[in-house]
Formats: sequence, structure tokens, C-alpha cells
Amino acid sequence: RNDRTVYGSLSCSTYRRYGKERCSSHYITYDYLVEHITTSINKLIELSKLGEKQFTQKIIKKTSLVKGKELLENKLQKLLIRQEDITILVKKMFEKYINDKITESKFYELDNIYDLEKQDIKENIKIIEDRINTINLQINDISTFYMMISKYVKIVDLTREDIIRLIDRIIIKERKGSNKKRLVEVCYTHIGKM
Repeated sequence: RNDRTVYGSLSCSTYRRYGKERCSSHYITYDYLVEHITTSINKLIELSKLGEKQFTQKIIKKTSLVKGKELLENKLQKLLIRQEDITILVKKMFEKYINDKITESKFYELDNIYDLEKQDIKENIKIIEDRINTINLQINDISTFYMMISKYVKIVDLTREDIIRLIDRIIIKERKGSNKKRLVEVCYTHIGKM
């Protein structure tokens, strides 16, 4: 009908693509989404007025980057200690083999076991170091985001350019639980989910 008012809404792409097997039918209105994103960005603008150092500390705390980095560094430390322990064990085992305290077959069996464990540890160390480097890059990217967001005073009308500059993606979760509130996650460029 021509006299009908059209309200813009965005529906779940998973439901449209896969149907009821993967997701239930849900949507969110365009106006609510814009209001939520504008409010979220304005909170970050207010936070940026505290200065770069405090902004960076608050974002790091909210995204729990430091806690994740500390956990990874602890795992890395344990793996490095275990790697040293294996080297010491292999040396002791070799001395026992030389002094005829263990048989040749037992020596090679244990040596293979320790070699496999050491190989596994090396792979895990590389993975953890890569994750730590990624977290360090994310921490550095927070200052880049600060430079972008500190240029704003307040966003009244959200424009396409603002969205492209500040937002990486938006995730709208399904309603769950008894209160049926929808969770909207905004993933910002350089700082991730907030």
C-alpha cells in the first residue's frame, strides 16, 4: 500500500542463508542500531577527552588485553622451563647410557619421546609468541584509534564515513534468557570489541 510507513530493519543473515537449523528468525530496527552505535561512539569520544594515556589504559582494561597477555606470558615461561628440563633429562639419560645403566633400546625410546615433546613445545612456543605479538600490535593500535576518535566532539548524525572510519563490524546476537535483551557488539577498527 502506498500510505503505509516503511520501517527499516536488518534481519539475520545466518537465518536467511541457513534457516531454522542454525538460527531463529530475528531482526533489529535500523533506528535502534544507529542509536546504539552513536551512543557507543559518543562514550568513546568522551573517554578520549581524558587524554591518550588514560584512554589507552581504559581501553586495555575493557578489552582485557593485559590479562590475556599475562596468561600467555605465564604459559610461555612454563614451556621454556619444560624445554630446559627436557634438555637436562636427555643429557642425564645419555650419561646413563654411556655408563651402561640403561639399554640402548630404552635410550632411543626415551630419546624419541623427549624429541617429540620438545618439538611440540617448540610449536606451542611459536604460537604463543605470535599471539603475544598480536596483542602488542593491538595495544599499539589503540593510540591510532585515539588519534581518529579524538578529532570528534560529538556525533549527532552518524554518517557512512564515520562508520567506515571507526567500525570494523557489528555483531547482533540472538535474544537469549528470560529478559530477552538483544546484545549488540560493536567491533571498532584497531581496538576490537567493546
